[in-house]
Amino acid sequence: MTECSDNPTPLQRVMRHSRWLLVAQLVTSTASIIQAMILTRALGATSYGLYVLMFAFVTFINNALNSRVWQAISKFVPQYRARQEHDKATVVVQRCIFLEAATGLLAWIVIVALAPWAGQLIPGADFYLICLCGLVPLINLLAEPFRALVRLAERFTWLPMQAALVATLQTAGLLIVWQAGASIERMVLVMLAGAFVGVLLLAVLAARAARQLNVAIFRLPPRRLPKHESRQLWKFLLFSNLTATSAVLNSVDSLLLALFVSPASVGAYDLARKTVAVVDRLGVPVQRAVFQEISTLISERRFTELADLQRRITRRATLLVVPACLIMTALTPTLFPLVFGPEFVSAAAVLQIIVWQWLRIPLAWFRGYMLCIGRVGTMTGVRWILVILRLVLMLLLIPPLGIIGAAVAGLLCTLFWTTAAALLLRQFGTHSLTLKYVNRQSSTPGPVRSAA
Repeated sequence: MTECSDNPTPLQRVMRHSRWLLVAQLVTSTASIIQAMILTRALGATSYGLYVLMFAFVTFINNALNSRVWQAISKFVPQYRARQEHDKATVVVQRCIFLEAATGLLAWIVIVALAPWAGQLIPGADFYLICLCGLVPLINLLAEPFRALVRLAERFTWLPMQAALVATLQTAGLLIVWQAGASIERMVLVMLAGAFVGVLLLAVLAARAARQLNVAIFRLPPRRLPKHESRQLWKFLLFSNLTATSAVLNSVDSLLLALFVSPASVGAYDLARKTVAVVDRLGVPVQRAVFQEISTLISERRFTELADLQRRITRRATLLVVPACLIMTALTPTLFPLVFGPEFVSAAAVLQIIVWQWLRIPLAWFRGYMLCIGRVGTMTGVRWILVILRLVLMLLLIPPLGIIGAAVAGLLCTLFWTTAAALLLRQFGTHSLTLKYVNRQSSTPGPVRSAA
């Protein structure tokens, strides 16, 4: 069958919906590299390591309480809108925003309470600086549900403009502070100002998107969710929260390193990890657009198109990721010290190892797929096994190997996750989904549009 622009394939819709998000991530990723260059050269290895450790602490607390409500919005709102149940969609949006605000505020309170203890753990950090860093996740607490609404409204050009503006403001602010006299406090204040401007812009964009979706952010809906649907929503949010708590891995390695190595070495490790994360962030737009597309295809029972979408994304991503890993491994020892300065030469060896964590990118759609077919508990179990494995490996490898040990632990966990995803797909892939879902829905009126 001939494909045309009026009837795009799922892959074409994913690329169309993610291209502007990809532009936003490209701008912010480029800005993050420039910001890292400014911070490393302005603060030096030791002060930059202190900066990293304070943000690692507040990020640890924030991730431990984060609920990732954008996933619930992306899953339930399209389903209710497809059935013209806009009041129920409004309930979902408002509950998610309330939960995000509550957990964000709780995270900041915990940060303030634990700041004196963190000051003893992190040499050179004080109560004021830690609380100041903790304001960044507090300001950003509603950013993700606002972005989810904008994506559902398919206003994909709005997010790149917002992200580009915030990244530009923060980078310009860091440059000014660098020239005027750099300090950790001034750098954090610049990041706070940029985050505040960004959330204000997102609030305006989300309000416009909500009107387009016929959902209300602030007005109370005329009715509540039925009890069974409410339980389903809260169950999804609970498991999402437990899964999101596993994101503490993004910061716990820096905190563990602080027990065994100097702040300068922690800064070198973090710099290598952030360099790899630049490419990871470029995959986020596609991942979220895929999540939305998978949810739509499953709700419409178009399983053949779903399987084809998964195969194409995996194949194309693999063809990009493997050569990129080889190139980065070869060029890093020469380029990294030139970009960030000779004080961070030890980060090059770390980057050569953790760059191979990009091998998980071809299966970036896997988690969204498992959530959409109702395997939230399975994903929660896998993530927590990964948490335990990561902690054990780091405790075994960091004392003898330092930052190299942390890099090896991360790579081994990536290989474990990829293997687990492949095994789970053999059991819960679209072939199994088709049989189980169609048989379960056989008594429900309405034709099955496609079956594998």
